Amino acid sequence: SCYVFTQKVKPGREGSVVVDEMVTWFDDKDLEVVARTYSLSYDAAVYDFKVKMEVQMTKFGDLTVPALIRYVGNWKAITKKRERGVFTATLSDFNAGN
Repeated sequence: SCYVFTQKVKPGREGSVVVDEMVTWFDDKDLEVVARTYSLSYDAAVYDFKVKMEVQMTKFGDLTVPALIRYVGNWKAITKKRERGVFTATLSDFNAGN
C-alpha cells in the first residue's frame, strides 16, 4: 500500500508552466518512491512539446532506481518537422561495477 501525492497546475495557468501534473506513489512503510507519472507540456513561439511519462522504481542495494519507463511524447522546433516518440524501457540486471 502507498501514499499518493498529486500535484496539478492551477486552473488558468496552463501553458505558463512545464509540469501539468505529477503523481508520486510513496511506500507507506519507508516513504520510498515506488512510482511516478509526469505530464509535461509547453508552447512557446519557437518550440512546443507534450510528454507523458510513467516511471516505476525498484531497489538496487541501498539505491532506488528506475525499473520501468514508459514515454509518449511529441515536440516541434520552429525549423524542424514535428517528432513523435513512444517507447517502454525495462531496466534490470543492475551491476555496481567496481
